[in-house]
Amino acid sequence: MLQMGFTQESCFGNLKELTTPQEKLVIAGPGPSLSQEQIDMVRESGVHCIAIGEAGRVLYPDAQVLYHCDRKWWHHWDFCPDFKGLRVSLEDVDSDLVYEMERSELKEGLDLRYPYLVTGAHSGYQAINLAMFAQPKEIILIGYDMKDAKDGRHNIVGHHPRGVRRPYDFNLFMSTLSSLVPVLDNLGVSVYNCTIDSALTCFPRKDLTDVL
Repeated sequence: MLQMGFTQESCFGNLKELTTPQEKLVIAGPGPSLSQEQIDMVRESGVHCIAIGEAGRVLYPDAQVLYHCDRKWWHHWDFCPDFKGLRVSLEDVDSDLVYEMERSELKEGLDLRYPYLVTGAHSGYQAINLAMFAQPKEIILIGYDMKDAKDGRHNIVGHHPRGVRRPYDFNLFMSTLSSLVPVLDNLGVSVYNCTIDSALTCFPRKDLTDVL
């Protein structure tokens, strides 16, 4: 669905700016180990970023893109009025402030037909599909903990508010991400996991300073 004030061409143009002519893109998940120091490093590097949920709402309100798939999340936070970049959702949010992608009929892999996203059961997977429209050669993941923190926090702010929470299965999330490894390899895209504390093992671990 395209909302008033948006056109497919103008929104896709904004998305293409993420890594054109750049070769790399950061995706910041909202995992509890994500730090302001990492966000500041990304900002200072000039590498463009898709921030997921609380990563963009709280730590990186000037990221290029804020992505969250859930209608309830966007409504609870009043469409994140302080966010300065492009806001993107998968579900219909009934707002001209948020651009809505389309759900792909594919059940696995990546859909390279703009504006379709394969769901992969979570926003972290969808953000990788979203990133592919910018044709990056490298994708850098931060905040992809895929586990709760030792103090019980689910994300950088603790937990989603009541009414926004959904059941989550980290093992399922990691399984769907693992299924992308051969797909991304075939596309010539390198993915590095620079998360501070992560249970995700399918992508090579790197220090953020070494890949920015």
